Amino acid sequence: MRNRRSKSNPIESCRRRNGLVNGSPGRALNVMERRSHFSKTLIVATLATLAGAGGCHAINSFRPTPNNVPVVFETAPDAQRLVQAINANTAEVRQLSCDIHIRMDGVPPLSGSLIVEKPRRMRLMAGLIGISEMGVDVGSNDDEFWIWNKAAVAGQVPAIYFAKHAEFAQSALRQMIPFEPQWIIDALGLMSLPTDGSIQGPLTRADGRYELRLETPTSLGLVTKILVVDPKTGLVQQQSIYDSQLKLIAYANAIQHQYFEAYHASLPRRIEIVAFGPDRSRNAITVDLGGHKINQLYGDPERQWLMPQPADAQRVDLAKAAAIPTQAP
Repeated sequence: MRNRRSKSNPIESCRRRNGLVNGSPGRALNVMERRSHFSKTLIVATLATLAGAGGCHAINSFRPTPNNVPVVFETAPDAQRLVQAINANTAEVRQLSCDIHIRMDGVPPLSGSLIVEKPRRMRLMAGLIGISEMGVDVGSNDDEFWIWNKAAVAGQVPAIYFAKHAEFAQSALRQMIPFEPQWIIDALGLMSLPTDGSIQGPLTRADGRYELRLETPTSLGLVTKILVVDPKTGLVQQQSIYDSQLKLIAYANAIQHQYFEAYHASLPRRIEIVAFGPDRSRNAITVDLGGHKINQLYGDPERQWLMPQPADAQRVDLAKAAAIPTQAP
């Protein structure tokens, strides 16, 4: 498909209604009254394992110069070359571990670690001043995910929220938390796009970057993902996800990329995520990443990806819950 300048984007008006102008974060939507501390923690943890984690103030610029990232394209690529470049970027990355710092409005900053193994394994452990016993343990393995809220506040007790992927996909709560576990891994750049020609684009935006559009079937129906790609490096700088009604679910900015020559991979040092709740409340988060280690996970893999069984925490199966809990049972 020949590269062409976008004159009429089929979801441009939808993007503007949802606070995105020209594919970039624009004026924030009105923020409804914040939920309880637990609800925020659940949102952070759910985003971390079902598609995100962290927090920030209003997101403005997200296009700083990448750190030593090589130029891939000297001329405008077609869709096939662009998809090949995106897939090749992290093709040699099977595992990733890094230090993280999480910020979100109304929640104290958290520090900790994140490990990821393709295609869907992830473990995030973070707490106040880096003490995991005062924070959360969030994980996802091949069969299930969990959210262990260790730091109880007044009126709450420590609890671990969990569900099997297959059961949660069919649950009532799934409609209230419209995320897929793969999305956070994609936000880190560890994605693999289809090469069957189903991707639409590239369209050239007013700012010179490219847009790719693809539709993906999920348990919520068909979702549309819009990728914003740097025209020189081929790096995905933004991903926006829309439901079957073209309502914006979430978007993620990947910035401050660092090039790892030994693996021919460029990975972000910051991820900015904005997710919208069922009531259209806006939850903005920031995750700063450092100390990247690629394909160097050590330890017992059975323990790394095993859901913890804390004796002093109540267990809540989210696949069987009818609504998002606002406090521990």
